[in-house]
Amino acid sequence: MATGVTEEYWRTLNEDERIYWRLFTRGLTLVLSLVIVRTGWKYVDWIIASLMTVLPMLIIDSQRAYSKISRPLRRLITKVAIRTGSWLVATLGVIYIAPQTLAAIFNGTGGMVKPIERLSMGNEYIAAAIFLVLFALVLRSVIKCLRQLGYEELIFQLPRRILIDVMVRRRRSPVRNFHEFAKFELQVLMGSLMYTATASAVGAVFVGLFTTGL
Repeated sequence: MATGVTEEYWRTLNEDERIYWRLFTRGLTLVLSLVIVRTGWKYVDWIIASLMTVLPMLIIDSQRAYSKISRPLRRLITKVAIRTGSWLVATLGVIYIAPQTLAAIFNGTGGMVKPIERLSMGNEYIAAAIFLVLFALVLRSVIKCLRQLGYEELIFQLPRRILIDVMVRRRRSPVRNFHEFAKFELQVLMGSLMYTATASAVGAVFVGLFTTGL
């Protein structure tokens, strides 16, 4: 039966060592979530902190006892971790690039207002139709540019491949010593930390804009 990435080494640790390591990783996660998550809106902070805690815990704990978990639950954990992780990063990437994309679109169409008015000869329906066509063309150009830059690859495909490597392929080469064990689990935590820090920064900007607008 297949084992988790850290399962074989985890078995070699006694209960005292397991408790110390759990306290260290849980304490590290708690401290980092309290320090990093600062959007200015407590509900957003709770959501981000919860994601930072739950997803790494799901990956780490499942790899420690992979063979002891039933097959349906193993598949469910793997699917949830891969889909949730990849979509969270993709959502954050979309939110991050959305203001710049909208600015580019409006800059591209904003200068066409007066020419459109002249072409439509004062007819609002014709003006609206021309504007929609131009808006669609500019939007298509922006999307094409983002694809050529590999933005979709960066925010969705790459995170998904990393999670598949962690949850599926990496099990073929389980860790053998404490260095590899600590490296794997801390990498999972640091990946979550980087996502949380970026999500907090983006969230703080949007909360600030919302508060200012009020």
